[in-house]
Amino acid sequence: PPGGCDYWRVRTYENGGTFHSRNEAYYIQDSWKLFDDRLSLNLGIRNDHFENDNIDGVTYYKSGDQWGPRVSFAFDVLGDRRSKLYGSFGRYFLPIATNTNIRLGGAESNYYQYYGYGGLDANGLPVLGAPVTGFGSCAPFTDGTNCTVVSDGSTKDTTTTVSKNLKPQSVDEYIIGYEQRVGQYWKFGAFVTYRTLNRALEDVAVDGAARVYCRAQGYDAADCSSLYGGFSQYVLINPGEDAEVTLYGLPDGNGGFVYPGDTVLLKASDLGYPKVKRDYKALTVTADREFDGKWSLSASYTLSAAVGNYEGAVTSDNGQTDAGLTQDFDQPDLAIGSYGYLPNHHRHNFKLYGSYAPTDWLILGANVKVQSQRKYGCFGLLPADLSELAQNINDAYGAAGRFCPYKDGKVSNDYPNVEVRRGTGPESDWTKSVDVSAVFKLPLTQFDAAFRVDVFNVFNDSAVTDLDEFGTFDDGSASDTYGLPINYQQPRYARFQIQLRF
Repeated sequence: PPGGCDYWRVRTYENGGTFHSRNEAYYIQDSWKLFDDRLSLNLGIRNDHFENDNIDGVTYYKSGDQWGPRVSFAFDVLGDRRSKLYGSFGRYFLPIATNTNIRLGGAESNYYQYYGYGGLDANGLPVLGAPVTGFGSCAPFTDGTNCTVVSDGSTKDTTTTVSKNLKPQSVDEYIIGYEQRVGQYWKFGAFVTYRTLNRALEDVAVDGAARVYCRAQGYDAADCSSLYGGFSQYVLINPGEDAEVTLYGLPDGNGGFVYPGDTVLLKASDLGYPKVKRDYKALTVTADREFDGKWSLSASYTLSAAVGNYEGAVTSDNGQTDAGLTQDFDQPDLAIGSYGYLPNHHRHNFKLYGSYAPTDWLILGANVKVQSQRKYGCFGLLPADLSELAQNINDAYGAAGRFCPYKDGKVSNDYPNVEVRRGTGPESDWTKSVDVSAVFKLPLTQFDAAFRVDVFNVFNDSAVTDLDEFGTFDDGSASDTYGLPINYQQPRYARFQIQLRF
């Protein structure tokens, strides 16, 4: 209401039922030995099929044939069976996440009710005041106008929520490396890994492209904008690609609307979303000393980079675990500034582990891991003049854009609201952990038995592993907790085990 008020928001959410997915795969491979067994080839191909039903058992998605080649080789470079040049290529497909299946094909009830703020009772629970009216009708759940209804409990019609040309998410992986044996027990090697995301599945608002189509058909521009105001139709598509979509509706030319509308191919340029990108590049150097009955040692160092505008089905940045339905591509404005170092980017990784057997009945072990920092950005409100929908997006999503009143890693109400690209803000700590173990073989004849003790994080290091990435509150004011720790390395702890093998 005018002047505002303090209020409680009560959410009611329910979704359940039985959902069916069918995933089938067929794989064929042949292995070859060439040049007097110096060259080994493995040539294979896999065909995946994915199919998803809604809660009523109606199939709403079939992937068709998805062909994934798998090729690998190993070559004895010097012909002495002590050196190896190897490599592989594979394409891997993923089906629609189960949670996405439930959200798209379920009978979801989801609504918010607003009440005056009555403080907290003796148990710390909200005291609800009078309903704050004027939000919207509470039908079909209850009477009144203090509600925002997101889903009314009916089974969703996936005709308008899933792109007709939707393709599964896929990743290509390339590996090439070299390994050399030295002496009787040592091996040294290095390999390069490259993974790239070909496409992803996300729900996006198609309103912008729908308005373009609506106006191109000669309908009144005001009617097109009324029908597609920016948040009317969300569709599961492959972001950055054309999408074949059945529109939510179209004007009938007489002041009314027809539901559903035409099935059309919406151009990627009209949809306004960038192509999904995610690349991982790494160089790993290894040294291994095989166990000779007395001791062993392995060490590796990885120099890597994980960059892109899409982490995956879930989002570590804001803790969103709604697989395949994150806010990343909900609106074109929310994708601005999303390209950069991803949450799983750690430039340097060191690993060292080994074992020592001073007697036949005791084996001691140690494991050392050192990892460089994670890089962060800043979530805040979009500038109101960024686009015609920016303010509406702020109202609907809150601090979800990659813009903050930011300067030199800090936020302040005195700073201008600027784009803070992913991975260009604060950093977490380097983390290191030393774990040790001792395995005592027990003198039992009936079993191969042992008592094992593990102590993790022996030196009780307490590195900061996660930071608050929200630079503003939902009202746009600077947050005083931005960049502060919200998670630390797990403290020292021990584990005791009895192992029996028979």
